[in-house]
Amino acid sequence: MINTGWACKTYGLTSDGQIVAFLSKEQVAAGRRNVLGVDVNSKCFAVSVLAPGGKVLKQLYYGKDIWVRRKRIMSRRDRLQGLADRGSHRAKRSFERLKAREGNFVRNRIGEVVRDITDLPPNSTLTLRLKASSGSAREGEGSTRKFFGCPSLWSEGTLRIGLSTRISSSGL
Repeated sequence: MINTGWACKTYGLTSDGQIVAFLSKEQVAAGRRNVLGVDVNSKCFAVSVLAPGGKVLKQLYYGKDIWVRRKRIMSRRDRLQGLADRGSHRAKRSFERLKAREGNFVRNRIGEVVRDITDLPPNSTLTLRLKASSGSAREGEGSTRKFFGCPSLWSEGTLRIGLSTRISSSGL
C-alpha cells in the first residue's frame, strides 16, 4: 500500500497501547503558468503579468507615444487632404508621403513594444492572452463611428502578428 504513492511520516501510540501510522498521499501539483495579458486600449497597450493565484506581478502601459504622434499626423493629414481635394498637387504628394511615414512609424514602434513585451516575463512560465478593443465610439448606442485617431484599430493587427511571430521565432 505504501508503494502506490502513500507515505508514512508520523507514528503514534493510542491510550490503549495500539500503534497508529498516519498515512498521507503526496501529490505533485501541476505547475500553473503565469499569464501575460495584453489589452489593446484606444490610446495604449496595457500589459499585465498575473501569477496563477491571480496576484498582479507587473502592470505596464506601452505605446502612449504612438497616440500622441498619430494625433499630430492626423490633423496634418486632414489639412493636406483638404488642400489636395481643391486641386493642389504638392499637397497630394505630401499627403501620400505622410501616410507612408505614419505607417512606418507605427510598425517600427509596435515592433519595439512587442520586443519589450516578450522580454518582460520569465520565458518558461508564460501563457499569452490578447484582448482587443471593439473599435466603436459608443458601444451601447450602436454607433459605427470610430474613435478619433484610435491607434488600436490599425495597430491591433500589427501587434497580433508581431507577437505571434516573435513568440514562434524565440520559442516562448
